Amino acid sequence: MQTIKTLNYLVASLLLLTLSACVPMGLPEYFSPFYQPKQGHLANIISQTAHNNPVALIVFNGDKSYTSINSATTVKHLGSQYLLGIFPFTSLYLQHTLDSLLIEKTINNLKVLGYQSHVTHKKNVKYIASLLQPNLVISPTFKTSINAYDLIFFRLLSLKGWLKVNFLDANGNTMHSETLPIHKHNYKRTGFAPLLAQLLESSLDKALEEILKQTKSPYFPKTRLKKSIISARKINQSKSVRQNNSPNLLAILPTIISNKEAKLLTEKVHLSYGFNNTPMLSMGATSRLFQRGLEEAAKKHKITAVSSHPPLGTKINAAIPNIDNFWYLTSETTKVSILNRKNKNDYLKAEMTLTLYQRNSHNKDRLISLKRCHSLTPVERGVDGYWAVTIEKASLAMGESFFTSATSSTNSSYCEDIPL
Repeated sequence: MQTIKTLNYLVASLLLLTLSACVPMGLPEYFSPFYQPKQGHLANIISQTAHNNPVALIVFNGDKSYTSINSATTVKHLGSQYLLGIFPFTSLYLQHTLDSLLIEKTINNLKVLGYQSHVTHKKNVKYIASLLQPNLVISPTFKTSINAYDLIFFRLLSLKGWLKVNFLDANGNTMHSETLPIHKHNYKRTGFAPLLAQLLESSLDKALEEILKQTKSPYFPKTRLKKSIISARKINQSKSVRQNNSPNLLAILPTIISNKEAKLLTEKVHLSYGFNNTPMLSMGATSRLFQRGLEEAAKKHKITAVSSHPPLGTKINAAIPNIDNFWYLTSETTKVSILNRKNKNDYLKAEMTLTLYQRNSHNKDRLISLKRCHSLTPVERGVDGYWAVTIEKASLAMGESFFTSATSSTNSSYCEDIPL
């Protein structure tokens, strides 16, 4: 009799858990790393532009920014982990959404193929393509579901979805598309969130590689772009960057960060997803997190900007577009520290040097603005990967202060001029 009651209680508990929409679980995330040069000052590293790399423009076609994070009310679940194969126990999601993973993996695959790549939103594609004159314009879409089934002695990991890459012309119209179905099934003795994240990333990687490697074939139809006559457009610039000439475009380069600071932050980001046994995030990924924050700051101030990325194995100067009359932003994280306050939230204290250059028609650089920016940002404990989110918010705050020359009361950020 007692056994029957226990079984009834167990079944009732499982049913209650199933009806309660499961326990949400964030998967470890990926950010495309930038491997910075081992020596040399940033000003010297960017002194010359590489001219021989093919250019790719990645068009994000989502409604929101791909750097935005899921909130408790808007989270998009990718699937579930099932107890005993039938009872959903946890619901799986990515804190920065599936769009973020797609863009980061696309950047990385294009780096490997030797492209200088730039990321923009679909509303800017026609204008930016006319300036960059890219060899390749692509707009990827990725849909998937991923689930894990507990089968007593092993786990079944299952991923189903598809990747579609639209190849666009200079006006943002689709010339042709490639769609690849993705179906993966793995059996593991233990296959929890870290392995699910690896399955998701590796599956997307292979699909992107399969489609994008075609672009290096001499028979692949290249994007033919003609110079467009576009009237000079006044871009809504902020006080600190409103000078004699408004830029056609702002290119945001990867952030330089020392190995010491990168190691500290990488370890924090790694542990903030809640798993000790996951592969350590690349130290170069912290550079990308700072760059993403600056990208969001430019967007908030309605500055037409792209995040720019050099091919794999090249220096940061290979990310600078080879065009006339544009501005580019370099950044160097010079100091980071973590303030632990008893019975209060921890804070990330960061310092960045932000430098704005103008490239004229003679391929010469003019220094527009040089500032040292500071931020004190509370650690976002309520989200998965909270240190990744905190780094982005710290960089966003410093970027906003740079573009407006104002102090952000939310994150206690400010910038000060460095004498030229």
